[in-house]
Amino acid sequence: MILEHPLFGVGLGNWQFQYPAFARGDQVNVSAAPSRPHNDFLWITSELGAFGLFAYLAILLVAGRMAFQLVKRGEERTRTITLGVSLLILAHLGDGMFNFPRERIVPAFCFWFSLGCIARIHSETFVDTSRTSSIPPASHVVPLFIVLALALYVSSIRLRFDTHHLRVHLAERVGDWERVRQEAEFADAIGPLRFRTYTALGLARSRLGDLPGAESAYRKALTLHPNYPHTHNNLAIVFRRMGRAKEAIEALNSALYLYPGFPEAHNNMGQAFRDLGRYDEAIASYERALPLRQDVPQIYYNLGEAYRLKRQLHKAQASYLTALEKDPEFQPAIRGLARIGVTDKVLHGKSTDRSAPNEP
Repeated sequence: MILEHPLFGVGLGNWQFQYPAFARGDQVNVSAAPSRPHNDFLWITSELGAFGLFAYLAILLVAGRMAFQLVKRGEERTRTITLGVSLLILAHLGDGMFNFPRERIVPAFCFWFSLGCIARIHSETFVDTSRTSSIPPASHVVPLFIVLALALYVSSIRLRFDTHHLRVHLAERVGDWERVRQEAEFADAIGPLRFRTYTALGLARSRLGDLPGAESAYRKALTLHPNYPHTHNNLAIVFRRMGRAKEAIEALNSALYLYPGFPEAHNNMGQAFRDLGRYDEAIASYERALPLRQDVPQIYYNLGEAYRLKRQLHKAQASYLTALEKDPEFQPAIRGLARIGVTDKVLHGKSTDRSAPNEP
C-alpha cells in the first residue's frame, strides 16, 4: 500500500477499505475485516504517505528537543515533570509499534496531553511571557468555538446513527430480520456512515423477499467499502435469485479476487455456472470449495447435482453418499439418490455398495 501511494497515502481513514485489495485473503481472519495495522507508524504512512509520516516525526522531534532542554536546564520540579510525561510519550510510541493506541481514547489523550505539557512548560521556562497577554484574542477564540460546535454536531449525528446500528447488530444476532430492516432504514435516513449497516439491510431485505431492495442496499455498501468480499458474495446470491446468473458470476469474480480462499464464493460460483448449464465449470468451482470446507454436506450435494445433470450418475451417487457421510440426515442428498434410482438399501446406509445406479 505504501509502495503504491508513497507520497500522500490512501487517505485518512481509508486503510480498512483499501487493505483487502492488497491482502487478497492473506490476513489473520478475513471475516474480521481489520480496520488498521498493528503498527501506528505503518498506519500513518499508509494513510497519509511520506508527508504525513514526516509531519508526525517532526512533532516528536520538536517535543524531544524541548524535553531535552527542560531536563538539561530546568529546575528540579520541571525536570521531574518533563521526565514523567516523556516516559508516557515513549510508552505510547513503544506500544504503537505492535498495537494501535492512537485509536484508543485514553492512550491517545495521555500522549497528546503529555506533548502539550512539554510545550507549555517549555514556553513558561524559556519564553518571556511578560509582554504578552494571558487572554487570547477573539480572533483565536471564535474559530475554536466554531470548530467545537461543528464537532458536537457531527458527534450527535454519529451517535444517533450508531444507536440504530447497534440495534441492527443485536436484531441480526437473533434473526429478527424485520427489526433489522427497520433499524437499518432509520440509520440510512441519518446518513451513510457504516457499510456494515447496509450489508445487514441487504441481508434482511433478501430474507424478507425484497430482492430489488437487497440489491440496492448491497450496492450502497459497496460504495462505502468496495473491497469487502462478503458483500460481493451476498450480492451474487441476490442476482442468482433474480435469474441474473451472469451478473452473479461477475460479482463472485470480484469476491474471489479479494479473497481467493473464500469457500462460499466458490460454491456460489458453481451454482451460477450450473444455472447457465455450464456444468464443467460448475464442477470445477465446487471442487475448489471442497478442500476449504470439507465438513459441509451442501457442497457435496451441489457437486452431485452437477454430475447428475451431466448424466455422470456414478460420480453423482458418490457425491451424494459423501454428503450423507457428513450428515446422515441430510435430506437433499437422500432425495438426490432417489432421483438417480438408488435402492433403499443403499439409501439408508445398510450397504456401502456404490455400484452403478439405475438410469432415471
